[in-house]
Amino acid sequence: IAADIVLSRRPMDFHSNGMVFGAFDGAGSVLARRVYYSVGGGFVVDEDEAAGGPLENVAVPYPFRTGTELVAFAVENRCGIADL
Repeated sequence: IAADIVLSRRPMDFHSNGMVFGAFDGAGSVLARRVYYSVGGGFVVDEDEAAGGPLENVAVPYPFRTGTELVAFAVENRCGIADL
C-alpha cells in the first residue's frame, strides 16, 4: 500500500497545488490518468479546464478581493464564511 501513493516534489505546470491520479495494469502500463488543481476559494479544475487559459473570467457567486469584502458577504447573507 505504501507504493500506491507517490508524493512528488516536482513542480506542476499549471499550479503548485495539484494532484495526478493514475491507474496502472499489472505490467505498469497506464490505464487512466487525470490531473486536478486546487486553485483557491474551494475551486478545483482539471487539466482540460487549466489548458483553457486564465481563470480570471470565471463567474463566482460571491466575488471578492479582500477579507473585508468576504466578511461583508457573510454578514449580508447571514452565514459563515465557509457557507458562502
